[in-house]
Amino acid sequence: MSIPVPNLDDRDFSDLVAGARERIRQVAPEWTDLSVHDPGITIVEAFAYLTDTLMYRVNRVPDKLYAVYLNLLGTALYPPSCAETVLEFSRASAANADEEIRIPRGTQVSCPPGVPGTSQPLFTTTAAATLASGQASVLVAAADVTMYDAIPIGTGTGRPGQSMVIPNAPIVSGAGLAIAVEVPPGTRLASGEAVLVDGKPFRYCQEVEAFADAGPGEVPVRIDRSAGVVMFAWWDEESAGRSDPALVPGPGAEVRAWYRSGGGASGNVGAGQLTVLRTPVPGAKVTNPEPATGGRDGESLENALRRAPQDFQARDRAVTVRDYEVLARRHGGVARARAFTRRDLWAFARPGEVEIVLVPFVPAGRGPGHSPVRAADLEAQSREEVRSEVEAYLRRRSTVGAEPVVRWGLYKQVLVDARIVVRPDEDAQAVKNRIVGRLSESISPLGSDASSYGSGFGKPLRVSNLYRAMEEAEPGVQYVDRVRLEVDKVPDTDAVGLVQAEGQDNTWFVGQDGTLFRTTNAADGWEACADFADGDDETVRSIAPFRSPAPGRAGPERHPGMVAVSTVTGTGSRIYISEDLGESWRKAAELGFV
Repeated sequence: MSIPVPNLDDRDFSDLVAGARERIRQVAPEWTDLSVHDPGITIVEAFAYLTDTLMYRVNRVPDKLYAVYLNLLGTALYPPSCAETVLEFSRASAANADEEIRIPRGTQVSCPPGVPGTSQPLFTTTAAATLASGQASVLVAAADVTMYDAIPIGTGTGRPGQSMVIPNAPIVSGAGLAIAVEVPPGTRLASGEAVLVDGKPFRYCQEVEAFADAGPGEVPVRIDRSAGVVMFAWWDEESAGRSDPALVPGPGAEVRAWYRSGGGASGNVGAGQLTVLRTPVPGAKVTNPEPATGGRDGESLENALRRAPQDFQARDRAVTVRDYEVLARRHGGVARARAFTRRDLWAFARPGEVEIVLVPFVPAGRGPGHSPVRAADLEAQSREEVRSEVEAYLRRRSTVGAEPVVRWGLYKQVLVDARIVVRPDEDAQAVKNRIVGRLSESISPLGSDASSYGSGFGKPLRVSNLYRAMEEAEPGVQYVDRVRLEVDKVPDTDAVGLVQAEGQDNTWFVGQDGTLFRTTNAADGWEACADFADGDDETVRSIAPFRSPAPGRAGPERHPGMVAVSTVTGTGSRIYISEDLGESWRKAAELGFV
């Protein structure tokens, strides 16, 4: 039973009017008409209504106080993330083929002028490059950011709890942020721990989520990237003499910042859009052969208030699977996450392994309320650097003995073939468009509410799930008399090599052309777990799961997750091996014969 919450004032409108009448009888006995028809009582009722409204607000915690409490708990808005791509610099003409063209770090590139009044993304090269003599082109990494190096943000006082503001906030999430404090000349520091700025030595600080996480000898700082606030450590001033004074900037010490600002969903531009050199590079032209991905706007206050209860439960340590999911979704490139104990699903899993399956964030223009999200859109946003950052983040916060294994989700494209009869007085095309939109949203792995916990994640899609989108939610439909689901990439009668996995119930493999299919539910559904062809002429020839030796007979060590596949190429064969029942593969041999 929950704790009852008392009202600060439990009087209502009738109580206020009755109290006012009693007071009138005491102080003004000559006022005898206290009925609702009296003009004075009308005024009393008006003020009673206003007072009742005020007390309604008093008996509830306003949003402002809710936000203040969340600030005390350390909740902050997630900063924006920046789109990244690769720029291709090439020669503007053949006349300068023998010239060496230098492309400095910080070269800025944008799209051609668009709609007046709209902001254009500005991409900046994050490394220097050189177009050598005779070289036609060079690829350079770039991000939708503005880079700031060694910007002064304040001067130290030597006191605990110093705060400084970084200009041009918000600061994009991820790497590229460093804070350094000036130290006296001659201070001995380890290699990589210091930097010279204008001839002065500076010591790098260590960004932490809590000051208790700082290691010995480190200068810890907490950084609110959305607000651009840098906070140094606190300690009890009575014991300041026993504390390390190097924990905070000393009196008069400069503090400088290296950071990147900008980012946002507007940076997710298509291939070939970045063609305007904002920073002159004589003799060169530029384009982006691949689309820019990864841009995401900063978190809204409404979303932060909604996720705060989950954040408070998980905080900074992962104990339950829900904790892993909440912590994984803190990354700007992740829209949804699902965690489970690997041992409950896979026989080959080691004790303590926790698998976290991620669904990437898809920028505006795709997903719920927009164009249907497709597997290609999800795969384009499933970047390896995001996965590795989430895995490293969870490893630092998991309990002793737990081993996070993070991977991107797998997707199937589904075709819904349905016959729907529309009412005669309805616009059939309009009804069809609404139904198609609802079906796309229902089947999308992002879901209508991407922040919800585990809503439909990993459940089988059945025809019954779609009737609500086609009939119950659409008043213009008379009835639905035929619905069929078709999934791409499923084996048919030409498949070869049907074998059962060793030690894993209901799991089978089958090959067709260059694709290996797997079922984990006794053929109730199939998934493509490997595409060996990948554009080449390569065909699956045979599948060989590991077979444990018979009881009482000598044999190799048991590896229940091991399976091998041989393929036929134009020149011979290749052997692939998986040690996790098809989750990942490595090429073990390239043979010159079949």
